[in-house]
Amino acid sequence: TKDVDLQQRLKDMRLPPARRVKAKPPLDLDAWRRTITQIQTCKMNNEAIRQVLLIIAIRGLRSGDVLRLKRPDVLRAVATGKLLFESKGRKMLEFSAVPIMSQLKALGEMEGGERVRDLVSVSKRRKAASIKIWRAARRTASKIGITNMNPHRYRHTFATNYLNQLKGDPNSIVKLQRYMGWESPNTAMRYVDQVSQDELDTIGAGLM
Repeated sequence: TKDVDLQQRLKDMRLPPARRVKAKPPLDLDAWRRTITQIQTCKMNNEAIRQVLLIIAIRGLRSGDVLRLKRPDVLRAVATGKLLFESKGRKMLEFSAVPIMSQLKALGEMEGGERVRDLVSVSKRRKAASIKIWRAARRTASKIGITNMNPHRYRHTFATNYLNQLKGDPNSIVKLQRYMGWESPNTAMRYVDQVSQDELDTIGAGLM
């Protein structure tokens, strides 16, 4: 701790990006749609949990961002069609609210606290609402035979399928970055991992 030069060298080192030991692949379109239908139709004791899960699955938002939404954010989105909110890292984001309008209307009509998380859980523990959303995501998916489900896998699925829709577009990575609200294109680049090397080789071989 007293070696200033060593400290500086350690600070300058760039480690390779972290990779999961076990990959969590995105859902294919059919499985994705089936899970959304399951969330819409299954029995739930808390309707706020259903609406939060649907927002995450349909639009690919972070569960933390949805839970942090304030009532004025929700009501303004319903009125204007634009969802403006404070995201991860205190960054302000604005998205179209049209794909999730019915879910936002449902949340706006519910009586509760200041934020969406208060509708999901009355507990004052910081992560209580997040835990409920994770459990609900796993429980609803398991009923149709999908294992290892979690809210972020919905975001991963959404981003991967969005990128697949942009095949052949030279600006696909930039468009994905902006649509998902990521600050760095490096985050969007991780989704290129979903493209197999065989597919890349085939494209390269066909150029000429």
